[in-house]
Amino acid sequence: MKKFLWFITALFSVFSIISCASSSQNGMNEKAMFVLIYDGSNTGLGNVRVYAQENGKNTKDYLGSSDMNGRFYMALKENCNYTLTLEKDGYETSSKEFEFRGMTGLYFRMLTVDDLLTEAENALDLHNYSKALSYSKRALKLDGTRKDSVLLNKIILKHIENNGGKNE
Repeated sequence: MKKFLWFITALFSVFSIISCASSSQNGMNEKAMFVLIYDGSNTGLGNVRVYAQENGKNTKDYLGSSDMNGRFYMALKENCNYTLTLEKDGYETSSKEFEFRGMTGLYFRMLTVDDLLTEAENALDLHNYSKALSYSKRALKLDGTRKDSVLLNKIILKHIENNGGKNE
């Protein structure tokens, strides 16, 4: 029994050391900034490509991809301004300007055509035609071949025409 307890204690100690080492290797320290990336249903979105471009520079650098839970840690130059761009096939590209400061975070919600159409339909139900049109146009830009996107866009435009271009 003592050997078993010793084995469990040793195993726990090794696990603790390994997990601490991996967290520092992942860049999670006081100089790191975290990015949380979610899909339309607020589920962590993995394998999102993350790019950073320092403001005033012409090149954007690939930093890596989000983990399976939509988390990404980065270490850039402190107090510098950047544009972060996120890309994933089937999702609308998302960008945000920010000032890099360690131990802070950014939140992104990336949407598919289906997500954008749902948002457009919800706005249409609320008679917010300008918002509905905005979502509809974004869906068409992401995939202009879908008939449901084209039809919804026509419906929204008809509502706008019938209401003199105003929301109810």
